[in-house]
Amino acid sequence: MKKALSLFFVISLFIFGCTSAKLEYQKAWEYKLDSPAYALAMSNDGKYIAVGVEGMKGGVILLNEFGKMVWENVVDTSVHSIAVDSVGRYFAVGDEMGRLHLFGRNGNVVWEQKMQNAISLVVISKDGKYIAAGEREGIGNATVHLFSIDGNELWRQEVRARTESLTVNNKGEVIYGGWGSVHLIDKDGKELWSREVKGAVRSLTFSPDDNYLLVGMDAGKVLLVSKSDGKEREIEFPTWSSINAVYMLVNGFNIIAGVEEGFIYMTDMSGQTIWRYDTKSTILTLNMTPDGSQIVAGTVNGLEFTNNKGRRKGEILIEGGVNKTVFSQDGSLLVAISGSRVYLFKK
Repeated sequence: MKKALSLFFVISLFIFGCTSAKLEYQKAWEYKLDSPAYALAMSNDGKYIAVGVEGMKGGVILLNEFGKMVWENVVDTSVHSIAVDSVGRYFAVGDEMGRLHLFGRNGNVVWEQKMQNAISLVVISKDGKYIAAGEREGIGNATVHLFSIDGNELWRQEVRARTESLTVNNKGEVIYGGWGSVHLIDKDGKELWSREVKGAVRSLTFSPDDNYLLVGMDAGKVLLVSKSDGKEREIEFPTWSSINAVYMLVNGFNIIAGVEEGFIYMTDMSGQTIWRYDTKSTILTLNMTPDGSQIVAGTVNGLEFTNNKGRRKGEILIEGGVNKTVFSQDGSLLVAISGSRVYLFKK
């Protein structure tokens, strides 16, 4: 019996040792918050990590790359969205009371705007010139806003329901979607394209070359739209689950989609499946390094890693699951939140 147990131990150690050795990302630190975290953002170089905290004493906490708190701003309500510019100079924070704050790197309030309803989404363009914010429905219709970085409101648009997904590019073009529709608006507030959809828009992005829009929807559908001529192609996956993340690789030919029920797909532009990866767990969030080489799924069990060939690169089990992740620009750092804990992993 002892020999059998010893043999089992050796075999188990060998198996798990190999799994650990193959995993490229290792935990650098863990930071414990007083309340659950919901929002997350990181500067491109990974030196600044902003975390939105829920609750009556909610607010934003700025951590440095070593897991030390730089500053904390309490806004006395939940913060559900944070965005940071590429160099970590400005932090846009949307809260449950409808206030959009812009904080500087030292924690000072640069400006503040008050909106009618709770703010569900905030994004900053990569060049740091534009801030887009989306409200949840509440008093009247929800509204999407575009601001310049100095706080001037460039336009606002009413939407039929809460803003489920939102992004802005360096031209000040905004894509936003909610229940039943998706819209592309230019920096002057002119609608360039729109489409009614069944269900909700769950994810949105511009292609790396800015030539296409990618829209992830309910019922396993992705919409690929050419910005030059408005031509659309609908890609359907064999699921009724939501597409909660969609990306185009830098090669401009392949699409990555994360399906809530646990699958990650790569397709070509025609929708032909190249590979399918099964995480065997519900996907809460999906992220990809800017160069497209690494993909991480935040699941109800933790983190699941694969590459752009669909090959498994390992997993990290985290009790309570992972609901937000962000990569640094070079892909060497990965930050994740789970409940009231913030984790940084290094490659």
